[in-house]
Amino acid sequence: MFFRKVTSKSNGKEYTYVKLIENYREGSKVKQRVIANLGNIEELTPEKVQGLVSGLSRICGVEDARDSFETKKVLHFGEVLAIHKVWEALGAAKIIQDLLPTEKSGVLPLLIELMVMNQMIKPRNKKTIFEWYQCLYLPQLEGRNFSPEHFAQALEAFISIKEPLEKRLFWAIQRLFPVQTGTVYCHLTRGFFERPINEDKRQSGGRSFINRPPERKQVDMGILVNERGIPVGHRMFMGHFADGDTVPRRVSQIQQQYSVSQCIFVTDQRIITEDNIRLLVAYGYQYIIGLELRFNRDLGTIENYLDIPTGSFGPLDDDLLFKEIRAGENRYMLCYNPEKASERIAILENRLNSIEKELADIQKWVAEGCSVNAKSNYYKANNLLKDTFCSRYFECLYDEGKNSFNFRRRQDVIDREISLSGKFVIKTNAFNLPPQEIINAYTNYSGAREEFRVIKNNDITTGFSESGLRGCVFISVLAYLLEKVLENILTKNSIEISARNALEILEDIKLTINEVQNREVRFITPADGIQKDILSALGVVDVPRTLTKGAVL
Repeated sequence: MFFRKVTSKSNGKEYTYVKLIENYREGSKVKQRVIANLGNIEELTPEKVQGLVSGLSRICGVEDARDSFETKKVLHFGEVLAIHKVWEALGAAKIIQDLLPTEKSGVLPLLIELMVMNQMIKPRNKKTIFEWYQCLYLPQLEGRNFSPEHFAQALEAFISIKEPLEKRLFWAIQRLFPVQTGTVYCHLTRGFFERPINEDKRQSGGRSFINRPPERKQVDMGILVNERGIPVGHRMFMGHFADGDTVPRRVSQIQQQYSVSQCIFVTDQRIITEDNIRLLVAYGYQYIIGLELRFNRDLGTIENYLDIPTGSFGPLDDDLLFKEIRAGENRYMLCYNPEKASERIAILENRLNSIEKELADIQKWVAEGCSVNAKSNYYKANNLLKDTFCSRYFECLYDEGKNSFNFRRRQDVIDREISLSGKFVIKTNAFNLPPQEIINAYTNYSGAREEFRVIKNNDITTGFSESGLRGCVFISVLAYLLEKVLENILTKNSIEISARNALEILEDIKLTINEVQNREVRFITPADGIQKDILSALGVVDVPRTLTKGAVL
């Protein structure tokens, strides 16, 4: 069991609650349930927290020794250990060290590993990498201090070994999980860099920039993945995929490098243009494209199929149903996820009810002559009526002469939204692939797309230089590679959870550095059942309760 902070929004305001959570297994799946809700974190004063600790200690017959020692640091341990074990399984540090000149190798593999961890561990924080790494426990970090320049130099050296490093990692993956390389998928995706603001640079001329929106930079990427979804190579394109000829030409080079006979492009409609699609076809490539469901002329061919009963769909797996539609030179996969549909409809209904209540308050206020809290209610009503959600799903009418305000739901729009909930459409020209392979290729792409949506910019010394961005993109690809390898290791050990969920489960294992009577003592949070299973799959059979300085697991 462990405590977790859970944040929810209501009427535009965030509330954070503390809950006691328990992990449990149901068949091959790992689930969580709430054991107790300790209430709003703002109401949990230090006195109340100390009272809870004392009460629990008394009931369990444990001595309350808070006065006998002082905790100096609390460091991330569980998820850091897991990532490091995958890093070791790939032999990444040794490969990087071999590829770099002797005078440069030194601590560069460690710096690169830290940047990979920074991309993997969520939620992403606003701290710069050289501030953030100090919250981690790795034996290799003992007694070391790194500056922004260290990480910038590591990025520069890292991008210089891109080609040979990708090739060495490819063969390392092949040793762990042998797969045929006859077919690979090229994920065309888009990412944004947000440059964190260095604490030392937040003050300039006496003026604070803490609330300034973060700088953003867009890049497009082509990422080649194998049949297991593991990246084997990538290319970065500054800006958009504007030069359509560049993408197939670069991908062709990677195909030759890895002896790949077939490459299938996977992307979303909003990323690739019709001209680029025609160019891919002219080069002889197949594509798998996710289509937008709203306001999309390309759906005209199959528009009538969107509203057919899902009872006519066939099963793909436990979570997904699909129906194949063939039209001209294309195949369409209309997919439906009942669980996602229920979640979406519940969220929609909750939001509709919330907006409806606020509109009813406005209606009452107008009927009373708008005299009560006039200024406050005016701004509240003005903001609500400008809200995109409100204007989309509600029709509102104000009659100043009659002092009346009326509203009603746009039921036709709501019904349409409900009918589309849990659905997505895939378009492809690959007539030789079975439906399951097409849908799996796109769902793998969807996961990758989310991972690359925001990319950490670890080069804060030079801003958005092209070499720095290329280094950061390579770091993000390497981070995604480690996630997919972790997932494959867990699957091999009959643990059917994503890498993201596994890291979230392990993040509750901390290492605390304490001082007891002028003596340093290090404690590790005890691992529970599923945490032990995950670590055991990675070769960590037993996590000790205490750890000596510099010890390696």
